[in-house]
Amino acid sequence: MALTRASLRSPLWVWAKVGACLAVLDVLLFRWTWLWWAMPVLPQANPTTWGLLYEATRRLESPPGPNPETFLVGSSVLYLGVYPPGVEAALRERGIQTDVRQLSTFGASATDAALLAWQTIPRRPWLVVYAVASRDFDRKGQLDTPVARLFADASQDVPALAPTNVDTWLDRWVKRGWKLYRYRYFVRRGLVEVGNAFLPPRWRVTLEPAPAVAPAAAPPAAAPVLSAEARARFHYTRITPQSYAVWEHWRETRRFEDFVAWMEASGNPALKQYATETLERYGPDDNPQVASLDWTLRRLHEAHVRVVVAFFPENPAFRAPGGERYYDRALSDANAAAFAREAAQHGARFVDLRDVLDAEDFYDLIHPNLVGGRKLTARVTEIVAEEARASAPARSGS
Repeated sequence: MALTRASLRSPLWVWAKVGACLAVLDVLLFRWTWLWWAMPVLPQANPTTWGLLYEATRRLESPPGPNPETFLVGSSVLYLGVYPPGVEAALRERGIQTDVRQLSTFGASATDAALLAWQTIPRRPWLVVYAVASRDFDRKGQLDTPVARLFADASQDVPALAPTNVDTWLDRWVKRGWKLYRYRYFVRRGLVEVGNAFLPPRWRVTLEPAPAVAPAAAPPAAAPVLSAEARARFHYTRITPQSYAVWEHWRETRRFEDFVAWMEASGNPALKQYATETLERYGPDDNPQVASLDWTLRRLHEAHVRVVVAFFPENPAFRAPGGERYYDRALSDANAAAFAREAAQHGARFVDLRDVLDAEDFYDLIHPNLVGGRKLTARVTEIVAEEARASAPARSGS
């Protein structure tokens, strides 16, 4: 039957054209991987989490290289503590060929880590190093996170993310099979940014309200003068001559109150969070985040992936008098025992790294500074090398 002008305007034909356009877009963006060629501009709300999540997604969606893959999974303690290219280069010097990929977001919970680890299974990695910290196990923690919005789908049955209504159930089924729907947040931002590059200013699309016009700034002051040690130890955005002087004073006194003064001088707000980390709230008993850890280890074991659960470092400065307001050693020990049990139950290896760094190697309780990051990168390199010596795929490069 010939197509008439009226039939071309019918709802059925309109939806057919929409479907065809979506199918073409899906092929271009994901089969041909156009979406991952450039980083879209991310929103002002929580840009660090979404930016790191985009980078993790791009690593997962990129074609694997010729070498077996090692994935490092965790929260900001991993992001600040381990430099993957450094691990990869050091392993290569030892004759171990493996591509080291990091999947981390700031504030990632054990449930977020479960979703990230699950995404690695189709790529058949030989090793997953899971960096854990007590802060990842908040029994009252938010479950509707950026990671969950992207990766929670009908292919998993993470206990903490069981669907509670029909809308969630349908969303996860659609997300499972349709990447354009799963990654719609990134697609929208990417297309807008590409389109704006070719449009005149009056036609450009704005995804966030324009920032208020600030008054004219004063001429920039001369860059602060920092010592060589300050530059080697702290990221330039986290240190000033004034705050470094406070840090040096703490290094002389070793009093916890002086370490608190250093955190305040450097603008670190973490103490408020640490004060909530109690055994009751973050301990392992009846904790849904521990159930997520159990799920992760079980699924990776079933997929024949080697796993190392590494309890990441804690700052010994918090064990000085006064530090008990923010650090509970009983909580740390209870979680260490639980992590070790979970690892043993599912054929994984548990490594306790809580005491491998000195107090000078931290920004706060759990985040290493640049010196701490170099030390921790070397230790993680050794852990991967130890696993490689026991793994035929890593040794052969097959």
